[in-house]
Amino acid sequence: MDLARVVLDEAALLDGRHELPVQNLAAFLQNLDAVLAGNTPLIYASAVFSMKTQGDVPLLQQLYPSPEHSSQQRDAYRRLLILLSKGRSFENEAAPLQVEPEATPYQSHGLAHVFHENLAERFLVIAAMMTPERAGALGVSDGTTTCPVFFIHSRGDYLAFLRTLPLQQAMPADAFWPACRLLFPNLIIHERAVRQAKSLSQSFRHSLADLIEHLGAINDWFAACHRAGKGDRETIIDLFFQKTKVTISPENPNTHKNKKAMKERTVDLAGRDVLCEWHSKIQPHTDRIYFSIPQGEDGKIVVGSICDHLPT
Repeated sequence: MDLARVVLDEAALLDGRHELPVQNLAAFLQNLDAVLAGNTPLIYASAVFSMKTQGDVPLLQQLYPSPEHSSQQRDAYRRLLILLSKGRSFENEAAPLQVEPEATPYQSHGLAHVFHENLAERFLVIAAMMTPERAGALGVSDGTTTCPVFFIHSRGDYLAFLRTLPLQQAMPADAFWPACRLLFPNLIIHERAVRQAKSLSQSFRHSLADLIEHLGAINDWFAACHRAGKGDRETIIDLFFQKTKVTISPENPNTHKNKKAMKERTVDLAGRDVLCEWHSKIQPHTDRIYFSIPQGEDGKIVVGSICDHLPT
């Protein structure tokens, strides 16, 4: 699975006074670093090189070290310069566009580039925004045609976008499972789970949306809910459902007494037994994703089984 190209919305770099707000920039760069993760270059309009800040000072000139800069400014500006130097630029694509439901036209070469690419059905493009008000899939219009554009502000937004691609591309199982390390970076999906997934009550194509929803929920929220619940099962279940609307539970005492059943919920990971008794319920009475509590220093969650239902 190819990583999505990330396009900078250069119009969001400067605030209403044509200044480069260093605190916002530092937070934005931290988010963008997590998104890019050294795997894909940032794409930006050549207009970045001619942008003017307050006092008619070229943006790039302001980024270079100056005795007047604070240490925070120097760090943020240096990181932005490095990001631009590693990225690549495209020719300006000026176009007044409307981001629904806003009524005011929005001028951004980056957004125009994304809009035109997506009109041509090249959907692996998203716009990185400094403004958190815009996030997720939004309609963008040139007054004649409306096209969906996925805006990101954080790593979570980027993962949400990546998770739309398997359905959009009708991804087959042999492509989906290797892609899971990108889609669900907090999960380790055991090879046994991949094999067992063929036993789900529906075909892979019909199960794909549910798999993405449930694996995404476990990836994004289980560790936090487990930590907040402090080991209390009912609290963890309730917190998780509030965040995701996905039902999970651990095994009941009767299953715990059945050694054979508990062994079915245990997988070998690098010579170590990992218990995967927590499970999400895709259907009320069938189709389960069995997973562990967070493991080790990195807190990875092991998905041990994906099947119709393990014996109790």
